[in-house]
Amino acid sequence: MCLNRVLASGMSSFVSQNYLEIGGDDVAALKAYGNMVANVPGIVLPPIGVLVRSRSNSLRGFWVIVASFHVFCGVVCSSFLSMKTAAELFREKFGRDPEE
Repeated sequence: MCLNRVLASGMSSFVSQNYLEIGGDDVAALKAYGNMVANVPGIVLPPIGVLVRSRSNSLRGFWVIVASFHVFCGVVCSSFLSMKTAAELFREKFGRDPEE
């Protein structure tokens, strides 16, 4: 659990840097949208878990649903994400190198 929190905090610090580099003046809105999308599984999956548990009397189906949902969300996110580096996106947006 402790390792999970440490890794999640580390990932969040990298994500925040990307928000700052890409978002410019709209960092707050960009981060709010990102957090909203990241919290969708926590809202959608518990009722489904209760339904699966009550019908099958096992949590195995719930784990399959959770794994499938995470794979689906990963595929959807990867289809919308840019494969460009932050420096390339900065150059496109501002017309100069970030180091200048």
